[in-house]
Amino acid sequence: MHAINNESLLQKYNKAGPRYTSYPALPHWNGVPDKSDWFEELKHSVATGRAIELYLHIPFCESLCTYCGCHKKITKNHELEENYITALLGEWDLYIKELDELPKIAAIHLGGGTPNFLSAKNIKRLINGITSKAKLLKNHSLSIEIDPRTIKVEQLKMLRELKFDRISLGIQDFDPDVQKAINRVQDFKMISELVLTCRNFGFKAINFDLIYGLPLQNKKSIQKTIKKVLELAPERIALYSYAHVPWKALSQKSLEKYPLPLGREKQELFELSEELLEKAGYLKLGLDHFSKENDPLNQAFKNGQLHRNFMGYTVQESPTLIGLGASSISSSGNGFVQNEKDIEKYQENIQEGAFPWINGHTSTLLDVKTNQVIQGIMCNLSSETYDFILNLEKDLQEKVRKNLLELIEDGLINMSGSKISVTERGRPFLRNICMAIDPRLIEKGITDHCFSKSI
Repeated sequence: MHAINNESLLQKYNKAGPRYTSYPALPHWNGVPDKSDWFEELKHSVATGRAIELYLHIPFCESLCTYCGCHKKITKNHELEENYITALLGEWDLYIKELDELPKIAAIHLGGGTPNFLSAKNIKRLINGITSKAKLLKNHSLSIEIDPRTIKVEQLKMLRELKFDRISLGIQDFDPDVQKAINRVQDFKMISELVLTCRNFGFKAINFDLIYGLPLQNKKSIQKTIKKVLELAPERIALYSYAHVPWKALSQKSLEKYPLPLGREKQELFELSEELLEKAGYLKLGLDHFSKENDPLNQAFKNGQLHRNFMGYTVQESPTLIGLGASSISSSGNGFVQNEKDIEKYQENIQEGAFPWINGHTSTLLDVKTNQVIQGIMCNLSSETYDFILNLEKDLQEKVRKNLLELIEDGLINMSGSKISVTERGRPFLRNICMAIDPRLIEKGITDHCFSKSI
């Protein structure tokens, strides 16, 4: 349990900042990298036998969840599936043509949007089209996010036929009033039956995605939600902070007519949830994940080998993530590229045989060193900073050291030599600790409408 007992700390550190699923944060990227430079790193990874991970973005949803800040298209027109899958497989073909040999794949994850918008037939077409031009590791993982309201039995059967082993259910909250406010009504009985069906089909790991800080949530309602979650006993729970960014997600403006838990009230929702989950035997990982004792994520955390990328926390130490689909982001050891967000433009690019990149970043040596420190803090609660500080210019060194001293004085970290260790008091402030040593953030500052609040 990591309660924030000091009100002044909460007020001081509850400010906008990156979530650090990547470094640098997207607003600090320096533009699409040179294609040959980008593929030089990918080819090296493949040639040296390193496995890659794949993220497939399915942007379609049949209805709008008003809290959602993801890139999506609201439609009930399932005729859109065919052309979109053709584009996804076409993009994969573009990658395969650039590589000298078939890549090894450690994991494939389908996210969205709503991945189960695709029919069972089209899910099979997509996965077989990807894996037929790759080498799957023996212990590879296939995972998918699903909307419990729209998943069909034939889709679950197909997922198991394709050997999907992990399934994430978008729960968010079980309170009926909260569900109505965010336009995502799904009762407990339906979820309970779905979980039982998934277990009967043989999915070995079921994840729940929850959100705290939603409109109308309070301590009583969140307690009831967690109690119902514990009845269903998922293997992992992601307890995300609601990011209110109405300048980015216009639908969120509709939520402002309801009471939104903020500051202390919002943090207490997390602390209560954390307490209930830990009492039930779930172990907290990093910023916002909880897992059962025997979960591989927990073992990785205990061994100091937990990792984090755009898909969340992972046991895979893969520097290469290829994102396929509209708005997807790919990462390698030397930078990032992001795809066109507009679905039609994305498909047009693929039809023309062109990579649909609209943004990206080429990492500097300092970016690489900074990322190593931030990964250590966000994943394993400790990090060695010597090489990182050595690469800072003198004025930045002074600013970072001053920030670290302030974190020590506030009791958020300890330092032994050049090693940072996050204290129990500092656990809720992982994002802030990373912000304190982020050179790009220190130099550029935080402009309006860039990031969500850290608490």
